[in-house]
Amino acid sequence: MLVIGAYGTVRFFNHAVDLASGVVVERTLSDNKISQLKLLSDIEESLEKGNVQEAQRKLAEAKENHLYILRSYCHFPKCVEAVNEYSDNEL
Repeated sequence: MLVIGAYGTVRFFNHAVDLASGVVVERTLSDNKISQLKLLSDIEESLEKGNVQEAQRKLAEAKENHLYILRSYCHFPKCVEAVNEYSDNEL
């Protein structure tokens, strides 16, 4: 009986952690997507106004920000490969 109770408690705890983790991931992804959508809108507006250099600057800045985040916080092989593929600088 004790084993069943312990199993139920662990299962409940795991479920609660999964739900909390999902909320954090959803917030992070939505914030990221909203930020990217704003950037794309800004670039589109710059291009519509004929400000190609401004659009290029915004794209280069966004690219460097993404590369910095991947270099600093993601050590999965796919992140390392992306940094190597899309970086203008040799690492």
